[in-house]
Amino acid sequence: MKKYPNDNNIETGHTVETGHALSLRFFIMKKLFIFLLLFNSSILFANEIPQDKSDIIDSPDLILDSLLTDLVKLLQTKPLDFERLGVFLQKEFADYMDFDYIARWTVGKYYRYLDERQKTELIDQLKKFILGAIADRFMGYQLEQLHFLPAERGNQGEVHVAVVVDELMTTSTPIVFRFYHANAHWKIFDIAVNNHSVLNYYQRYFNTTMQQIEAN
Repeated sequence: MKKYPNDNNIETGHTVETGHALSLRFFIMKKLFIFLLLFNSSILFANEIPQDKSDIIDSPDLILDSLLTDLVKLLQTKPLDFERLGVFLQKEFADYMDFDYIARWTVGKYYRYLDERQKTELIDQLKKFILGAIADRFMGYQLEQLHFLPAERGNQGEVHVAVVVDELMTTSTPIVFRFYHANAHWKIFDIAVNNHSVLNYYQRYFNTTMQQIEAN
């Protein structure tokens, strides 16, 4: 199965927030991260596996619309149900992302030297950070603030779907979700904001860390 990497890779931009709002966001994201860290999808709600949307929806724009609509609705619940949010991120959103490919791209040539346990740990860590960042990015928004742009074809069969979030007095930079199609399913393999993507962000972080280790 061929995947479609690209050098345009997510450094998420955020609007300036007050000290209170920033503290509240940090507290919420800390609780979400702890939940994702402890989450065991093979035990929690083992009998409540959601139906795969790709069995019903077969286009990237409709898949993304459905996923982000469900996410924003969950983020709007008061008080925020971290358990339900974690289940949704791990069992639905994660199913549409190719974390194995993201892990391979992140560590490059070093991937071949990892044993199965190390590969699993790497994928789990990337999953927690990326899913947490996605939830953080859309926290505090209303459904009417989301505007989905028409899907665009990229190189080698990629499909790019962008969502724009209306901010106060301005419009944010589009967030682009990049899909590929294989085995009768669509998968997200990269997310980009202002041409900065998840793939290159984590690859640069890993390479910088390796250079520091090798220098010592």
